[in-house]
This record gives sequence, C-alpha cells and structure tokens, in this order.
Amino acid sequence: MRRSTRSRWYVALGLVTLLTLASTAGAAQAPGDVAYSLSGVSGADPAEAPTWKAPASLDVRPWWERTTMDADHDGMFDMLDVLVDAGSLEPLDVLVDLDHTPTDAEAIRLASLVGAQGWALFPNIRIMGLSAVPPMVLDRLLDVPGVVMLEPRMDAVPLQDVATRAIKARESGEYSPTTAWELGFTGNGVIISIMDTGVDDAHSALAGKFVAGVDFTKPNRPRLYPRDGTYNPDDQAGHGTTCAGIATSTGSPGGEYMGAAPDANLVDLRIGTRFGFSPGELPQNTYDAALQAIDWLASHSDTAWPGGARGIDINSLSWGIPFDGASDGSDGYSRGLDQAVLEGIVSCVAIGNEGPDNTGITGMSASSRSIIVGALDDLNTINRTDDIIASYSTRGPRHDDGDDYPYDEMMPHITAPGTNIYGVMYENRGDGSGGGYGGRGSGTSYATPYVAGISAILLEANPSLTPLVLREILMATAERRGGPEYPTLDPFWNGDFGWGMVDTYWATFVALEIENVGNIDVELQAFVTNVSSGSILDPDLRVEGIAWARVGAVDHLDWRIDQGPWNSVGLDEANATFGIDPATVGEGTHILEVRAVGIDGKYSVWRPVEINVTQSDVDASNAVAMASGVGWFILVVVVIAVAASYIWLKRRDLVYRSLDKLGIERAP
Repeated sequence: MRRSTRSRWYVALGLVTLLTLASTAGAAQAPGDVAYSLSGVSGADPAEAPTWKAPASLDVRPWWERTTMDADHDGMFDMLDVLVDAGSLEPLDVLVDLDHTPTDAEAIRLASLVGAQGWALFPNIRIMGLSAVPPMVLDRLLDVPGVVMLEPRMDAVPLQDVATRAIKARESGEYSPTTAWELGFTGNGVIISIMDTGVDDAHSALAGKFVAGVDFTKPNRPRLYPRDGTYNPDDQAGHGTTCAGIATSTGSPGGEYMGAAPDANLVDLRIGTRFGFSPGELPQNTYDAALQAIDWLASHSDTAWPGGARGIDINSLSWGIPFDGASDGSDGYSRGLDQAVLEGIVSCVAIGNEGPDNTGITGMSASSRSIIVGALDDLNTINRTDDIIASYSTRGPRHDDGDDYPYDEMMPHITAPGTNIYGVMYENRGDGSGGGYGGRGSGTSYATPYVAGISAILLEANPSLTPLVLREILMATAERRGGPEYPTLDPFWNGDFGWGMVDTYWATFVALEIENVGNIDVELQAFVTNVSSGSILDPDLRVEGIAWARVGAVDHLDWRIDQGPWNSVGLDEANATFGIDPATVGEGTHILEVRAVGIDGKYSVWRPVEINVTQSDVDASNAVAMASGVGWFILVVVVIAVAASYIWLKRRDLVYRSLDKLGIERAP
C-alpha cells in the first residue's frame, strides 16, 4: 500500500472516531435536563388491517331479486313454500310486499281474490297484511301486478343499579371523572320511543316524561284510540315499563336506580299485551300491532306533539319475530325499521335470546340499519374487567342478503349489560304511581334500552349526528372483547361481542368533537395499534396504526394530540408509523387521535387513545456515561472494520511483491 493511501486511511479513521464521540456526547443531556418516557397506553388495538377488497360495484338490485329467503325465486319466502308444498289446509296470515304504496281499494280487491278474512295496510313500508288465507290460493297473489313477494306474518314476542355505572354513563368510584354524566350529558331534550307492552309513566321514576303515545293493540278509532300521539297507553305486563326505566328512569324517589339518560323524554308505543289481546283489543293475527307501529314510526320522526315536544329521535325495540328460520334482513319488519332509520330515527333492537347455538338472527333483529344489541353479564360489578357475554345472547352473524357487502351481516354491533337487571316495576292495579323497583330480569331486552339511553346522551352532546354515524361512534369506541372472527374483513368483530362492550364516556367524547357530520365516511377505518417509547438516541414516541376502507380507498392518515391541529402522514399500504416528540407533548395524560382520510377528503370516526408521558430528571454523569458507552461501542466496531481492511490490504501487498520476484506481471 502506498504511504499516501495509508495516510488517507488514518485520517478517515481519525475523523470517524471524532464524529462518533461528538455525536454521542451531543446525545447526552446536560445537568438539569429532563427525560420523557411512556408509562401507560389505553385504547390502542393490536391488530392487522383486513385484506378484503370490495367489488368495483355492489349489487343494487331491489331486495326481492337478491334475498336469500326466497332461494327458488318463486316470489314466496321459502318457509311459506314448505307449508304450500305439504298441502297444509290451515289458513295463513301473510304479508304482501309491493313495489308501490298500497291503497284501501287494492287491499279490498286482493282480500277478495284469495278469500282473506281481514286486511291491514302498512303504507310507509309498502306492505299489505292479509289474514286467514288458504295456502292453495297464495299463487293468485303472485300474478297481481306490483306484488313482489309474499312472506309469513308472525307475532312479535318480548325478549326477556350497577349497569348504569358499568357502561360509564353515571358517576362511579371505578370510572369517575371519565363518565358521560360528568361531561354534562344526560339525554336532556332527546325523545325515545319505547315500542313494547306500554309504560306506566305515572311511576315516580318516569313522571313527567310522556310526550306522546299510541296503542297499536287497539283498532284505529280516532275518538276512542287516536293515532295522533295524544293517547296514553297503559302497561298490563310490566316489560315496557322496565325497558323505559332502563333508558330514562330518574331513580325517584331515592335516586338509586337511574336509567342511562334520566333527562330524556318518552313516546309510548304499545304493541303487546298480557295475553296476546285483552277486552277491547284486537287479536294479533288480525291486526299486526308490531308492523303497524313500525310503519307509524317511520312517518313521525318530526311530528309536533302537544306540549311543544317534537318528533322521535330514538326507538328502542326489545321484541323479536320468531320466524321458523333466520332472516337476511329482507323481511318486512326489518325493512320497516330500516325505513325509520332513513327518516332519521336511531333504531336500537335486541338481537335475541337464542344463545350460541341459534340457527340465525330472526326478523326485526336482522335490520341492516339498526343498532343490533347483544347482552353482557357484568357479574353485578361496576368494574368492566370481569364482564362476559351472557349465555343466552344470540350470536352473529346474520344470514347473507346477497348484496356483495359482508359488513351488514356483522351483528351484533355492540353489547351492553342485560343480566340480573334491577329495574322499574309497573303497578298492576292503580294508576302506576305506586310502582317500585325490583324484578332482576335478564335478556337482550334489557341491554337494548341501555343503548337507547346512551344514544340519547350522544344526541344531546351533538344533535347533528345521523343514525349511521352514531352507530359507527359506538362501534369505534367500544371496549374490545374476544378475537376477530373474520380477520380478512375486520380485525375486531366477533359474533359474541360484536365490536365490543359499549363505552358511553368515549362515545360521548367523540360525539362532542365531530363538527361536520357530512364529512364523516363510515366506510373508512383507522386505529392505533401500538405506541412505544423511544431511546436515548431517538427519543420520539413511536405510533403504529392501520387503516382500510370497507368501500372506497384511504388516501392518508391524520393524527393529533389533545385536540390540537391535525397532522398528515402517508400510508405504506395499510400501515403507518410516525414519531411524536415527547418534549413537545409534555408530562401527563394526553389524548392521541388518528383518522383515515379518503380521496374525496372525507374522514373516518376516530377512537381516542390515552398515553401517559412521565418526566424524570436526568443525572448528567449517567447520561454522559451511557452515551459515551454507546459511542465507544460504535468506535470499537469501526476500528475493527478498519483494522480488518488494513490487514487485508497489507497481505495483498505481500502477495504482489512475491509475484514480482517470480517475474509474473500484474494486470494494469
């Protein structure tokens, strides 16, 4: 090796040494500096982004052309086919689905065509009901222009403190101050309709809440039983009163057993009675009270009630339709609830009490646009860590409706306490004012009005929320339980808990933050999967996240700390990693939020993540020693590498000199 070459090597080695020591010395902090570290994270969701891609276009055929409830496409639900094919002579009650709004004249004509003993109209959902139709003449209806499907009519049946605190609505020793009531929201000004057996609203816990009511178990006779909201139904069974109390009870007189939204108001929609029907009421096989109520609901989202209240914001339905088989959401009851949602009403529906071995989700509980609620067993404790899925809660998913969009089959959406609920009790005799508390009932019936009450809290916090955005907030902020059942579709959903246990506080927190609901795209998804501490050489907190779109595409992520300005970060496919300087954040608990942004600028609902940053004084000598130790380690590696190179070059010179002595010329 030439001397000049060696000299350059020595100079390079010296520069590397100086730079290494300088950089490590710079990394050491001077006396009086502080260090920041991550001492806790809550709300992050370890998961991988799903890989499923939506087709270029979804199936937009009308529901009757793609429903799976008519597998042979003969215009009749398959459960009706079974009866017809068996030669049954027992008259059937049927629902006639139409492609237009039915009229009285049309109902009279069709009833005469098949010899039906009675009929009823459900104009807002384009259905006509016919009673006692002989099975062998059903085919006549299929030949009538405008008739698109026949389905069976079924009787609706009901689906049968600690909980208000466990859902983080009311103050508690475990969760205060992070509860919705402590944010200042109790459902004030929001109207919830309870579609059930009626409500004893004279009960002290429900007094003053009634703004409107209709008794659908009685015939539509304006003078006796008006349908304008001025009639106040009674409760002869108790189920409806308990459900109303779970949603809205003030806990009077003692204030102990309060509902989720104690300042919400009540619309009483009676659809069931104690024995199916009572004196002065119509039997259900002639007059479908449940479907009448759903049809009426869809047209009264903005009705002015006597006394100044207006419309219906939320409907709580703890009844089901016991089809002999599962629904894919195309039954008339589910479609009616979907229509109510399209009219702006938040629809909360119990998933049912068939447990894990069910054959599928049945009518009403299969509504695509409703919030379908499963039940938890909170083991009678406020602390949520021991909560489990209730053994009786029907498990999802729903049967496929054939629209190429698998996410509407993912039910339940969320879960809430439904086991051993201590509730408002109706008074069997008297005016209802003597009712007390008790019962200790269990069922998804009781989980559902909790979610209705929580929805009232969210609407008070942000009245501009649409039903689907509100549902998405509940799903995004739910506390996860169980592993993903279909990870290629969603990294969190499973058939037991849905997207998790409802968390009223974080749902309300997010509802408050959303300023322009029109900019929310519920198909976009983004979640923080991990937050980790940095090192002395790289002190940034490392945030890892995932993002995807159920339909459409994600362009980038936005993130912010403590409701500050949003910052953008790119995506590597469905993943993103970015750093946050803890010194700019400071010590204490901070809220990190990440959202997905689509190509059109719309963005997802976000899930807040709490991060705890701890500040500690730095011992300068220890910091310098640590930094110097790192520097010396790097230096040793560099020296070894340089020495190895030097030895190799030295040996090469010896080889060249030996070749020269032998007279062997080297290549130029």
